[in-house]
Amino acid sequence: MVDHLDEDLSVPALAVRAYMSPRNFARAFKREVGMTPAAYVEALRVERARGLLETGAEGVEQVALRCGFGHRRDHAPCVPQTARGEPGRLSRPIPREGRLMQIAIPLYDRFTALDAVGPYEVLSRLPGATVHFIAAETGMKRTETDMLGINADLSLAELTEPDVFVIPGGYGTRALIEDAQMLNWIRHAHETSEWTTSVCTGSLLLAAAGILDGLEATTHWLEYDLLERLGAKPVSRRVVRQGKVITAAGVSSGIDMALVLAAENRG
Repeated sequence: MVDHLDEDLSVPALAVRAYMSPRNFARAFKREVGMTPAAYVEALRVERARGLLETGAEGVEQVALRCGFGHRRDHAPCVPQTARGEPGRLSRPIPREGRLMQIAIPLYDRFTALDAVGPYEVLSRLPGATVHFIAAETGMKRTETDMLGINADLSLAELTEPDVFVIPGGYGTRALIEDAQMLNWIRHAHETSEWTTSVCTGSLLLAAAGILDGLEATTHWLEYDLLERLGAKPVSRRVVRQGKVITAAGVSSGIDMALVLAAENRG
């Protein structure tokens, strides 16, 4: 399987190769391996991608495609056209148009470091991309452990229409669920964004802003109930894609999500 990560490794495809029904294959696989086929494939892809990125021999887009992050069947399908909160058609590849691609990662006090830094490490390597850490006010924002700080160079008001934005999770999201400034920024940015994304409990803010109404989405498993109360349909997948909206489950899955974006940027 390691030599075929760029192929369709969804449960239906693997079941065909094993001459089994998808249900029986999934059950047998989990019994023998100790995890679901999707989780196993995701782990292989992430590990392979990390190894290739460390060598520096290939760009992040090539690595994402080689490791299979461009295969849409391994992620969530598009939301039906009749669903509430319709996000529109699948987004086209991230625009270039002779300018830098603007990627925004909003920060706040008590965010989770890897939720922001994981996607940053991938997205900052995209050709023609520039990543901005932004916040309600410029300056240092500290993680939930208070051991790490990241400086926000721009305010929310200074970057209102990014091509891509990533809302990281963290304990600090709870205080922002009713924060008008942050929620209004999310709504406005979503109107023109090519991709609207979140990691872990960052999806709670997307939901609070009305972006996830009626859509499948994921978050930290302890917050499924709250995500549902905010209007989304919680699902237990690492990366969930609904049109141009992508939500990632917890911490390291933000890297998976960013690799999906990198594959899309390849076109």
